[in-house]
This record gives sequence, C-alpha cells and structure tokens, in this order.
Amino acid sequence: MRTEGDHSTGFGHVRRCLSLAEALREIEVDCSFLIDGDALAVEQATTAGFPAWRVRGDESLRYTVEAARREIDCVVIDSYRVSSESWLSVADEPPTLVAIDDFGSYEIPAHVVVNSSFGGTSRSAIKGASVLCGPEYALLRAEFAENPGRIRTRPYAERILITVGGSDPCGITPDLISWAEAATSKAAIDVVVGPLFVNGRAIERLQSTRVRVHHNPRDMRSLMLAADLAVCAGGQTTFELAATGTPAVAVRVAANQTDNLRGFAQHRAIAWVGDATDADLGSKVGQALAGLAVDSEVRREMSERGRALVDGHGSTRVAEAIVRATLGRKDLTES
Repeated sequence: MRTEGDHSTGFGHVRRCLSLAEALREIEVDCSFLIDGDALAVEQATTAGFPAWRVRGDESLRYTVEAARREIDCVVIDSYRVSSESWLSVADEPPTLVAIDDFGSYEIPAHVVVNSSFGGTSRSAIKGASVLCGPEYALLRAEFAENPGRIRTRPYAERILITVGGSDPCGITPDLISWAEAATSKAAIDVVVGPLFVNGRAIERLQSTRVRVHHNPRDMRSLMLAADLAVCAGGQTTFELAATGTPAVAVRVAANQTDNLRGFAQHRAIAWVGDATDADLGSKVGQALAGLAVDSEVRREMSERGRALVDGHGSTRVAEAIVRATLGRKDLTES
C-alpha cells in the first residue's frame, strides 16, 4: 500500500487503505505500507499490525514499483501526489497495480481501479482491467459491514455526534459545537477529536454537562449508532454514517468531497448545508439541526436511505477483485 496522510490531507487515504488491508488479511494476504506523511500516519498502520515506513513525496512511483517487483505481487496506490506522468512511467509490466482513484480524470495503467464516489467514473489503460465504481465499493472497516439492527428514531434528537475526520484543517469544530448547542437545547453532544487535530485543547475547554470530547476513539461505530443525528465533513465519515444509518448535516471542507456530498444529498441521505468558508454557515448548520432534531420521520427516512446506499462490504469486494486480478495475471505469466 502506498498512500499519504498528514495535517493537510487528513487520514482518509490511510484509513481506507487500512480497511482494505484488513479485508485482505482476512483472506490470508499479507500487506505492508509506504506512507508519505506524518509519523502518526505510520503509527496508525503499525498499531493495526502492518509493517509501515515513511517515504518522501518526491520518491518516484517507479522506485516503489521496482522495489516491489522483487517480492511483492501487488501494489495499491492511494495518493493525490501521484501524477499521470508517474503512472505512465510504471506501465511496462509491473506487479499487479491497483489505483484508488477519486477523480477519474485520466486513464490509469492499473489492473484494478476503484472509485467509490457517487457518479464517479474511472478508466484503465489496460484491456480487461477491473473498474469498480460506486458506494458499494467504499473502503470501510469490517465492523461497518455488521447489520446495525432495527432503526431507532426518537421523537426528539437526544444525542448529536460532531466528527470532521482525522484532522480539522479548517478549524471548524469549535464553531460546530457552539452552533449545535444553540440549535438544540436538550441534546447531549459527542465531539470526536482526531489524531491530527491542532485545536484539540481549545475543543477540550468547551466540555460541559452537555458536551463530551472523545480523542481518537477506537469504536467510532458505537458513537455513530448511539447518535440520533451527526454533523460531519464530506470524506470517509459520510460512508460510515450511511452504513450505521445515522442521519447527518454535512459541511464540505475540501473540493474532493463534492461528489460524495452531492450524491448523498441527491439521495436525501444527508443534509448538505454548505462549505466551511461560507459566511452564513452557522445559520445554515443551526437551521438544519433544529429542523431535523424535531422531525423524527425525516431522520428515519435518511437512515433508511443511507443504509440502502452503503452496506459496508466494499472492502471485501475490492479485496476479492484484487486477488482475482493478481491470480489471473500469475496464470497468464506462467502459461
């Protein structure tokens, strides 16, 4: 797995690669990581039981693939820092190549291409490659494939979850807490502080009888299942919330979240209220929370739609496709 993760990009790439690695490990495939990013990103992989090393962004993709040829059957690339030129440089019979591609903006010489975005398209320059598109291929941890059971919808939202991912580059979490407190006079508020937050201490000072802060919690799924309503950014968390049937008010904090947010919003599985830089974001978040807090029917419908869109088995589907592609290429080589 070659991926990236730091304060600016967050942990989304690392998280989904870890989910895929765990699914591969379940079918007895060994994985290791090369990570362009913070030591904390490397620690995430090693804590999960995978060998991991840091690499620099300027270390070429060709170097990675040539090193892998000696002992690795497959290389998975999940990085915005790998250009089309880098892909073309390794197009001459490398190990099985897998691309996690969020944009579909150019043909990639990979044997498996994955784009879990809504309406996302991807293209491979290799004849017969597997191209896997749509939220059914969202790379989530195994626990999100568990059936959350009967949807429980309280008449009034009693518990709200605020989570914007592994980092908070726009620094909006303190504002989200204030807006949620103002919009709902009764609800308890759970706030997740990711490992790359730089404003964690400021958020801690906002704890109260209503607000509880969770630092890098191990069991996000339980927090999601306990929440009647969430406030989130538009990254990997949107898929996790959908899988747990947790209705959400969403804020875009990066341009690459647009397809996910648009897709979930068009299916009425989330309420996408705007961008982190919007001058009137506070009023839009507050209005959405206040309305959903008292509308149990809409929250129930959002829960059902989210679960219908994301069943949590995406990592298994992609892992199986990788194994099929790799074994198929071995058969061709041996013949």
